[in-house]
Amino acid sequence: TKMVGKLPEEEAIYKERSPLCHANQLQCPIGFFQGSDDFVCPPPQSQELYNAALENGVATFYVEYEGEAHGFRKAVNIQRCVSNEIYFYSKIFGFELADETTNPPPIKNLPGES
Repeated sequence: TKMVGKLPEEEAIYKERSPLCHANQLQCPIGFFQGSDDFVCPPPQSQELYNAALENGVATFYVEYEGEAHGFRKAVNIQRCVSNEIYFYSKIFGFELADETTNPPPIKNLPGES
């Protein structure tokens, strides 16, 4: 509450700062790495943003990591996130990766692909 304010008194500030309240404005490529046990940003919130990106025709992907919370802890998931992030950048910015990405996330609305 220190960062935003108390509810219900500061509801307008929460709405002003909430990504969900502005999801229809998503215009640039965005990927979502989500922990299944995240209570700070629960999976349904990320899924809603992901769906908004899809509806807006924005290049996007969604990957959920089982047993992870807000800020991943398992080394294998951290490594996969970094690998998938670089893969996403390579597709968006059109550069070739030095190493092949294992099981990359499917990117929806990627320009030049159907």
